[in-house]
Amino acid sequence: MGPSALTVLIERVDGDAPSAVLSRSGGSWGPPTGDFLHDVRGLAAAFVGYGLSPGSRVAVLGREERGTLCGGLAVIAAGATLVPLDPAIADDGLRRALSSTGAVYAIASDERQLARILALRPELPALELVLLISASPSERRPAASICTARLSRKRRRSGT
Repeated sequence: MGPSALTVLIERVDGDAPSAVLSRSGGSWGPPTGDFLHDVRGLAAAFVGYGLSPGSRVAVLGREERGTLCGGLAVIAAGATLVPLDPAIADDGLRRALSSTGAVYAIASDERQLARILALRPELPALELVLLISASPSERRPAASICTARLSRKRRRSGT
C-alpha cells in the first residue's frame, strides 16, 4: 500500500517530484502552474497558525479551479472538515449552509463570492476568518495573502 493522500499533502513523498495538478478555468483544463503541494502545505500551515483546530469546519465557495482545489486540500491537510459550497448557491442557502455547519473559516474564490459572505457575516457568529483566493483584476493581493479577520473570542480573552 502506498502512503495516504494526507501524508502526501503534508510530507512530499518524493521531494524532487513536481506536483502535476491540472485544474479547470473557464471550462478548460490548464497546464500545471507553480508548486501545488507547496501551496497546499503553506496554506494549511497558515490555517494552523491562525488557530484552526482539528475538526473545525471550513467552507470553500468557489468554481472548479486551482485556487479552490488548493484551499480545499489545505483544509483537509490542516485536519479540519471541508464544507464545499457551489458558487451558484442562493444567498439564503449560503447563509443556512454557513450557519448550520458552524464554519469558522470561509474561503471565497473571487471578490463577488467574498462580498456575498461578508454581507452575511453579521448573522454568522461562528465565522472568524474569511479568505480570498483570487482578486483579479483588482488591486488586491491574491491567494489568501489578504484576509478579512475578526479575532476569535479565544484570542480576545488571551489578549493576542
